[in-house]
Amino acid sequence: MLAANAPPLLPLAFGASALAGTIRTIPTTTSDPTAASLTLGFPDATFITIALGGTPPNGEDVNGILNWLSSILLNSIKTFS
Repeated sequence: MLAANAPPLLPLAFGASALAGTIRTIPTTTSDPTAASLTLGFPDATFITIALGGTPPNGEDVNGILNWLSSILLNSIKTFS
């Protein structure tokens, strides 16, 4: 791909305009067995199929971690530009 045709590195943070309740701040740790945290990542139950009693990853958690990481990256790009 030619550099001239490349998309911008990061135009905005992931989920920048997400509706309330669809993005969650990820805590350092949690006792909630269905919620992600920085120390534990996604809980074990999210790696087990639903048919065997597992639970899917929470979309709010996915949006939250992607928003947090892309915000850090976006701020770094702005700082060093």
